[in-house]
Amino acid sequence: FADLCGIDSALSRGKRAKLLCAVKPLENGEALTRIDGSEIWHPNWMGKIDDDVNARFVKAIIDRTWDNEENLRTQGKSEIDNDDYKKDVITECTKGYWRNIHKQV
Repeated sequence: FADLCGIDSALSRGKRAKLLCAVKPLENGEALTRIDGSEIWHPNWMGKIDDDVNARFVKAIIDRTWDNEENLRTQGKSEIDNDDYKKDVITECTKGYWRNIHKQV
């Protein structure tokens, strides 16, 4: 979540959460901006998870998580247990984390 919103993932979990809660939607309604070739997402934490911008953000998180794990596994590494390495499990975890941020905002 933090990386896609332009927040340094090296920060403490508490600091990342605080900064994530401060991310605001773009006034023009777009989902993201591009700065120096990087996409910076602006979900609407106060909106519904299935609103257009938020649904696209959640999908981007799921896709990135899946792709990162695929790359790790080709190197003989893994961060996700085999039993949990399924799109539906990753989706539920992503939505759960979303709801956690939504409640904090």
